Amino acid sequence: VSLYLNYNLALFESQSIARLADNYEMLLAEVVASLKDKTQPEKGVEELTLLSDKERQQILVDWNDTASPYPQDQCIHELFEAQVRQTPNSTAVVFEEQTLSY
Repeated sequence: VSLYLNYNLALFESQSIARLADNYEMLLAEVVASLKDKTQPEKGVEELTLLSDKERQQILVDWNDTASPYPQDQCIHELFEAQVRQTPNSTAVVFEEQTLSY
């Protein structure tokens, strides 16, 4: 079985299309496996896997590793006060059209 993808080279990079093709292949394999699985004949679409383990790791774990160090010996109000001292005229809060500086 072969699949050919035609796409606009000005809009998409070949790596993106290759990734799309891999994801599509994985989805089709999941559909076929679910059809062969007699214990779960009515597997829902939301249960089908679209991402490889590597992509899932990258999206859910690697890209979400946004922890940053902060002083553990200070309370939140002390950290807030330190930010005020560093940037007293910066915007602290935005609500609709209104802004409030420190």
